[in-house]
Amino acid sequence: MLVYCGQTVGYIKIKLGTVVGLDPGHIVFDVVDHAILLGKLQTLATISLLLIGLFHFCLTIIKYVKLIDLILYHFQLTKVSSTVQG
Repeated sequence: MLVYCGQTVGYIKIKLGTVVGLDPGHIVFDVVDHAILLGKLQTLATISLLLIGLFHFCLTIIKYVKLIDLILYHFQLTKVSSTVQG
């Protein structure tokens, strides 16, 4: 396999201290790509803010639905009582 500069061949996850069979021709980098981690954290923060906003929106809708239901219930009682009297 031909690998070019900057190309990632693959990742492996092993326990620290594990003996692996590497020859002098193998090149291994033990680095963490901070740009990828930062991107993932920013994505999680954005998703969290969207979920909080959605939750707040749902609570607001529920509050207004209950309020509308209460108003309609009041008008139904008013309508029934006026019909009984008239």
